[in-house]
Amino acid sequence: MDIIVQVKNCIKDAIYQVKANISVYSRHSGIDFIRKRKLTLPVLIRFLLCLESNSLGKSLLTFFDKGNPPTEPAVVQQQRKLLPAGKVCPEPTCLACQKDGIHPTGGLRQTVNV
Repeated sequence: MDIIVQVKNCIKDAIYQVKANISVYSRHSGIDFIRKRKLTLPVLIRFLLCLESNSLGKSLLTFFDKGNPPTEPAVVQQQRKLLPAGKVCPEPTCLACQKDGIHPTGGLRQTVNV
């Protein structure tokens, strides 16, 4: 199998693994990424991986070459739903994390391997 196809399949599998376990990667478990939108989680991740040094608007027009691309604020809003670098608190009942999904003290965070 071609190495490019293998890498592409590996990335696709990782994206769908994140989608299947979105409660680990989102700020508000059970709320974020449940509505059907133009910018779904897999599309958002693929778009973020393909970002170039252009402005967000130009990147949107390039990525969504056909039709009506989502707006820049829509991308930012969806992106804010994701935890930075997959960082989560190991304690699911932590009251500090329930507020915004991120524990205020770095010592209690753990990195989730994707």
